[in-house]
Amino acid sequence: MHFPKIQRALDSGLFAPGMCELPVPPKEEDVRRLQEAFGGRLTDDHVSLLLEWGGAHLDEMRIAGAKEVRFADDRVVFADDYDGFIFQYDRHGAVFCEDTDGGKISRLADSLREFVDDVFLGPKSAEFYGEDWLDELRKYQIA
Repeated sequence: MHFPKIQRALDSGLFAPGMCELPVPPKEEDVRRLQEAFGGRLTDDHVSLLLEWGGAHLDEMRIAGAKEVRFADDRVVFADDYDGFIFQYDRHGAVFCEDTDGGKISRLADSLREFVDDVFLGPKSAEFYGEDWLDELRKYQIA
């Protein structure tokens, strides 16, 4: 398992079941075709995330499935959330969020793995999602 924190969060009950959708992940050949179509621009972390979780909707975070991944401003868009943020990474793998309600772009992590493990589901989550989210992560023993 490449993203065990996602599984731990699901197993813990952190996410509201009615707000989660866990489709069957794409086949490896479909992800490889996507990688080729994007000129090899998908990071290894992103390939692993797609193969393991596909287009999972995890409460407010919606990870794009292989058919929904796209380019925007020379970045790979891999997720969005209900608050209007679009998550993307650059050619070096650094993760950014774009606020669609104002266009502000902020750097969140050096890699997609760091974003998932430290920002979305970890100790750095308070910086982006607030102290209440970090408290929830601690309550469920995720962070």
